[in-house]
Amino acid sequence: MLHENDHYKEKDRSCLRSITLYHRNNNAAITVWKWWDTGVFTNQDMFSALQASFSAEYADIALGIGLKPVHYTVFGIVFVIIGSAVLIARREKVTVTEEATVMLECPYCKHQWRESMSKTHLKSMGYPRVRTLSRRKCPKCAKFIRPKIAATNV
Repeated sequence: MLHENDHYKEKDRSCLRSITLYHRNNNAAITVWKWWDTGVFTNQDMFSALQASFSAEYADIALGIGLKPVHYTVFGIVFVIIGSAVLIARREKVTVTEEATVMLECPYCKHQWRESMSKTHLKSMGYPRVRTLSRRKCPKCAKFIRPKIAATNV
């Protein structure tokens, strides 16, 4: 059953996912844009051009604190890791219905058998005040009966 706090947890996760997605895409776009601008992709020796561009300082993306493309790349990798961790943590299982095993008894032949049903269904029918279920066929005598609840694991 979902609680009010779960709604806020989901909102927080959604906000965190949006922030990490924005920063990850922004950092990747800035890095690729600078590589394209400096001609890394068209250079004959692409590997050495890539190494040189990582340590080069660009005034238009430094934000006044001396950020280089290597910083944007590292930040991007960090945000990918954070986003993956949030995605993995989000995959927790939420129990929507709790199952209960019920021992039913035929009022005619007194045969007992087990059935599985949700605790919500038991409460909605008035259990423990009401101890009979809707019509079912007894597996032993084959009569249509209203079995009574002999025992539960609730």
